Amino acid sequence: TKNNKYALANLANILYDVKDYEEAVKWYRKSADLGLDYAQNRMGLSYEYGRGVPKDDAEAAKWFRLAAEQGDIVAHYQLGECYWLGKKQDKNRAFDHYFAAAKGGCSLAQETIEKICLHSKGINNERLNKALKWLKVIAEQGNTEMQYKLGVIYSLGNIKDFTHAHE
Repeated sequence: TKNNKYALANLANILYDVKDYEEAVKWYRKSADLGLDYAQNRMGLSYEYGRGVPKDDAEAAKWFRLAAEQGDIVAHYQLGECYWLGKKQDKNRAFDHYFAAAKGGCSLAQETIEKICLHSKGINNERLNKALKWLKVIAEQGNTEMQYKLGVIYSLGNIKDFTHAHE
């Protein structure tokens, strides 16, 4: 189990569940260093919330980035949060990570993309149009909730396209 990144992460999960955060972080780090995106994401969360390690937003972002680079959709969402809410805000980079997570099926990211489209402050038009096209595809697949939300986005958001709001 010394080099089994999955076993190491499972041990860390057990320790985390019993609130032995310092010991959990030790095992998450070993798994993360072996390249497990899940463990890298958990390291990010540990630094974000200061569980088992001192709270450190830059270190959290570093771990989220490593996991996101491997396609971890939750890490993309978390990295989006870092860029949206953090000290070094970059709304467009945040959007890119939210969008990657949303396309991967992360429901929190999907809701965030909807909210961004509704308010669209600080996001360039190219990104906004990309998101709207993606949301429209979901709506066209028969998703009635998305059809409703797109109507709200078009009628109440900064995107004024009343020709589509009634559809």
